[in-house]
Order: sequence, then C-alpha cells, then structure tokens
Amino acid sequence: MIGANLNAFSIGKAVGRNNSGPRSWQYSGTSFSVAGQELNPRGITWDGLHFWVVGTSQDTVYQYTSAGVYTGTSFSVASQTSAPLGIAWDGLHFWVVGDTADTVYKYTSAGVYTGTSFSTASQDTNPQDIAWDGLHFWVIGGILRRVYKYTAAGVYTGTSFSVGSQELNPRGIAWDGSNFWVVGYNTDAVYQYTSAGVYTGTSFSVVSQAAGASGIAWDNYNFWVVGFDSDAVYKYSYL
Repeated sequence: MIGANLNAFSIGKAVGRNNSGPRSWQYSGTSFSVAGQELNPRGITWDGLHFWVVGTSQDTVYQYTSAGVYTGTSFSVASQTSAPLGIAWDGLHFWVVGDTADTVYKYTSAGVYTGTSFSTASQDTNPQDIAWDGLHFWVIGGILRRVYKYTAAGVYTGTSFSVGSQELNPRGIAWDGSNFWVVGYNTDAVYQYTSAGVYTGTSFSVVSQAAGASGIAWDNYNFWVVGFDSDAVYKYSYL
C-alpha cells in the first residue's frame, strides 16, 4: 500500500518561532521542486506520511517524502482524464479531479482506479480541486467560483459557498479540521473560510514564492502551496 492509512484531517497545533509578537502565516524558507516529474503541477495532498502531486503535462500522480524528495512512486490517471487538476486523500483512497469530463475519480491507496467516480457538471463545468473534511467532499469550481459540498458517495448536497469576492480564479482548497483555505491564481493569496463558508477576513500572500498558485495542502501544522510558474511546492508556517 503506497498511501498512508492515516487520519489526514486531524488538526495539529501551529508552532512558530515568533512568540513575542503578533504571528501570521509566513513563508518558512522551505520548498521542493517537482520539475523533474511534472512541468505543469496543479494539485497536492498529504496522506499523513507523504505528499502527492498531480499535474497536466504527465497526467500522473507523484509521491514525495515529507522532505520533498521524489520516492520514485507514481500512478497514471490518463485513462480517466487528460486534465487532472486536483487531488484529495480521504484516509483510504485518492480522489482526482478531472476537468476533461467534469468528474472526480477514485483510486486505491496503490493508485489503481476503482471504477468509481462522480460528476460535478451540474454544479460547475470547470472543477479545480477537492478537499475531504472527514465526512464530505468539497469541490471548488472555476466557472461560478463556488465551493460545492458532496456526500462521501459523491452526491451533491445542495450546499455551496462563494469565493468570488476574494478570488476570480480559485485553484485549490484545503481543510484544516476547522476551516477551509482557498488559494487563487489571480491574487496568489490564500483565503480562510469558516466551516459554513463565510470568509473570515484572514488571508496571506504567496506571490513572492508561489506565483501562479495552483494547489494547497495542510499537513496538520503547515500549508504547502503549489507554484505553477516555478514547478515547486512552498511551505508556509504560523510564525
């Protein structure tokens, strides 16, 4: 089994160096390149032990250690979609967002397609990324700039919230156990929303590192943002 069977949505306590003054989400100085595997990286997820990055030039998901070293492990999603844009780990399976058919595809921890999928076309025909909150999937759409809630079986619940007032080109979404965080390509910033989808007013910029911000993952302590323009992943910590 190449995916870790861990609770990937548990919360960790943010630890920072700046304990004497106001703290904020800042670039930690840590990053890793994915250019040796993928020149158009889009989505990223964390399984509790490893990062998994998917992109559109190879239509493949690549595994990296917690230190950002490529392990040599990967699996193709090309038979399902030629435009994989996002990925989530639910503790047992991977779910990959395919823009080609506006569909989310389920893979085993070993990267084998299960034959299970669900469509987002009735909500948005340009799905960008997906997050798992422990009970439901949340898919972010690029046309209407909304986030849509689906059951574990992929049935739309009728619940959604807008991110368009903050970002006109939302690319990635993560769940930290309490809040959603959406990253945008236009503003190169990350925005926080409550579990009810209300913007909190909290955000942080990634433009100095992750220009063309296209994906985001939470590792229980830090955010990791995919920079499409630089083919790299950048770590942000609460410092």
